[in-house]
Amino acid sequence: MTRALIILGALALVACDGDSERNEANLLLTRLEAIRSDDLGQWRRKVDSLEAMPLEFEGNQDVRDKCHAMHDALLRAEEATEEARRMMDRLEAGEEGDPATVAEALARSEAAIAETRSLREPCENAKAELKTRFASGRGEGS
Repeated sequence: MTRALIILGALALVACDGDSERNEANLLLTRLEAIRSDDLGQWRRKVDSLEAMPLEFEGNQDVRDKCHAMHDALLRAEEATEEARRMMDRLEAGEEGDPATVAEALARSEAAIAETRSLREPCENAKAELKTRFASGRGEGS
């Protein structure tokens, strides 16, 4: 009898761990789906929050890390483009500025775009694998 209770307890613990991992994965996927924002400051906070998101399970950590790297690079490209746009507006308005700094901002944007391209596939593949693994917990698939 005691042995049966120990086995049942162990099975319940394994089932709870599976639920915990699923819940953690669903939370991560939900956060990733809502990460982009038109407001660059809000987007930056979301990207930084993603990086700091505490995750217990290695598979979820892998998705977080890959997708954080991609979203951070994409956001850096957007931030540098916005910086170049503001500098160009000042130059066109006859205010102070230096065309070389505009070119530097655009070069940073281009470098971040190239980085984003190399990071997109690992993020998307890891995210798709996580979605497939836990599809039934998100109302998708069986």
